[in-house]
Amino acid sequence: MRDMSRNNRKYLFTAIMIVLLLAMVPALVLAQMSHKGLVESMPGGGTLTGTWEIGGMTFTADDNTTFDLDKGPLAVGVCAEVEYVMQGGDNLATKIASKSADDCAGEPQFHHTGLVQEKPAGGTEGDWAIGGMTFRATASTQFDETNGPLDVGVCAEVEYSVSGMHNVANKIASKNAGDCAGGDDRQSADGTIDSMPGDGLLGTWTISGVDYLATTTTHFEQSDGPFEPGACVEVEFVVQNGLNIAIKIETEHHCGGGTLHPDVQKATGILNAFPSTTMTGTWTISGVDYLATEATEFDQNHGAFAVGVCVKVKYVMVNTTRQALEIETESPDDCGQPGQSGEAELTGAIEVMPSGTLTGTWVIAGQSFTATLQTRFEQEHGQFEVGRCVEVEYLLNGHIATKIKTKGEHDCRGETEESEAHGFITALPGGGTLVLTGTWTIGGLDYLVTTDTKLEHGPFYVGLLVEVKFYRRSDGVLVATKIEGKQQVDEEDKHTAKAYGLIEARPMTGTLGSIVLTGTWTIGGVDYEATAETKFEAEHGPFDLGACVKVRYRVEGTTNIALKIETKKAEECQDEHGEHSNRGFGFVESAPPQGVIGTWIIGGVEYEITAQTKIKEEHGALGVGAYVKVKYRLEGGVRMVHEIETHVPPEAGSVDDIGSLHLGGGALRTTGTLTQTWTIGGVDYQIIDATLLDDSQAPFANGQLVTVNAYPWRGELIATRVNALQTQSLYLPLVLR
Repeated sequence: MRDMSRNNRKYLFTAIMIVLLLAMVPALVLAQMSHKGLVESMPGGGTLTGTWEIGGMTFTADDNTTFDLDKGPLAVGVCAEVEYVMQGGDNLATKIASKSADDCAGEPQFHHTGLVQEKPAGGTEGDWAIGGMTFRATASTQFDETNGPLDVGVCAEVEYSVSGMHNVANKIASKNAGDCAGGDDRQSADGTIDSMPGDGLLGTWTISGVDYLATTTTHFEQSDGPFEPGACVEVEFVVQNGLNIAIKIETEHHCGGGTLHPDVQKATGILNAFPSTTMTGTWTISGVDYLATEATEFDQNHGAFAVGVCVKVKYVMVNTTRQALEIETESPDDCGQPGQSGEAELTGAIEVMPSGTLTGTWVIAGQSFTATLQTRFEQEHGQFEVGRCVEVEYLLNGHIATKIKTKGEHDCRGETEESEAHGFITALPGGGTLVLTGTWTIGGLDYLVTTDTKLEHGPFYVGLLVEVKFYRRSDGVLVATKIEGKQQVDEEDKHTAKAYGLIEARPMTGTLGSIVLTGTWTIGGVDYEATAETKFEAEHGPFDLGACVKVRYRVEGTTNIALKIETKKAEECQDEHGEHSNRGFGFVESAPPQGVIGTWIIGGVEYEITAQTKIKEEHGALGVGAYVKVKYRLEGGVRMVHEIETHVPPEAGSVDDIGSLHLGGGALRTTGTLTQTWTIGGVDYQIIDATLLDDSQAPFANGQLVTVNAYPWRGELIATRVNALQTQSLYLPLVLR
């Protein structure tokens, strides 16, 4: 008995020690994450501890942070990689390492041209204001002053990349002043020189009482005499921030405001006909006749005179005759299409667009348009890309685009092309009376229901998920051709969603050697609550921090209740380029009131969609009630969506079946490629990453009885949902014939 008591005391002591050791283990293990970008700000005073801003994210470095300077010193503008953990809402840096500039060159690079409005004082590093945008120049920024020094008022081109909230300049180059004048920008005036810069030609010129700023990119011509007070000149200029920036100043024989010809007028147009042999006689320019005499001056600096070229004519009225003083060729860009005026708009798909910038030639629905620095761009329905549906507002004279904005895919389909969408009914005509013709609001869009509209699988009520097929009428009205109720999608289905991501934090409680997994999990930046009913499956490795997992969950209020968490292969948390990518699947619960840019709630989780988000609407319009897949990355704790894609909702397909399962192979990649084939009841179904697989009743295995919902797509059946059934509790109704 004495030995037994001693053993009991030993066991008790061991148990107490185990409990004490477990008490010292943190309840939540934090995941190590990494981020790469340009250093935008860092601690001063010769210390490296404090607040850092790297690639748009803020980090705190303390005495435990290690610094790796193998690739050079850490300074503002240097590429750096930071390893960190999230603790108490802060990003705590464990290591910050300098990297080569090439390591940060993967960011998309853009181009912008405009006048220098502000530059850093006493150097080049700092913030530059160029053409209405702010750019941050760093120690790595290249400066090209081939076309003159980069002074305020000079035209400049910026090559830049976006890092966090900053436009980081990779290169700033001076350009000719004309490069900053597009379409309707450029103006001209005649007058006499009142005053000019005292030392050289650069500086402020006063011409007929108006000030013009000549810069290093201004072109000067003295073909009709030297520059001097009282000389007659023509000045071409653009207006930027209240300044008249001179593009070209040249001496002239005649002034519009001079004493020789007080009524000189100018016109620019297409040369229709002219006396090519003698040059004197009648010139027809854009349908208007001008008389050239022996005194008329001719200038062919922009090419030889020929029918169809652009010309400018200065003339005076002599009785009813337009008498030409000067005729000169001009750049084709200075002429629009003759005989047209006013504005128009066109909706169509982008076929060609400028590379690296938004200004230049666009081809939309087979027509060419020129976008200038004055063109307004709106990307509320996704980013500009070839194939994207856009609306362009433009000037008929020259097809100059005044506004280009993205639209939904259905906006580019005509009355003969049918579109489809899934969404919840939010309003019915007549307040839900038996009268069903009129306007229905489904998923945030209004549809006109007529007596020709097919209504199937009713009754219809607010909150019901429906599939609507429709076309866009010429007046823009969406006319429903068919509305089908999806009665099988119940409230539980609406609030069930799934996600793929890396484990960032997980519970770690319980007795030694028996880890309890209930509690809060952080996966892909989203918290999930695992309960005693949550199923866990570790087929592809243990639940380690950083492991790729899939979580199927149910939204209850503001809590995401995990139904199942299972480890997956690493590639299922990567995109097609092998980069880490989180994914979420669920119904859209709320969206911005206008456009797509802003905060969305999908499957109980908040996401941010920006102008850079890629939008795919192959399986219906994007809106409230749509079932979608989002690919996103965490940026400063915010889930930034880089791609969103509509899918047919689970249970909303047109095909239902039940049968024995034969599993296929392959992994479900984030590309959505059809990589798995399951045979159910002898019929092949394609399983994609959006397919909801429910094994809460029984595991998926060869021979297992399952139900499947699917839809036909491009010659194959795509499964929206597969449920494994408990065969012992399955009862089939007896059908008497």
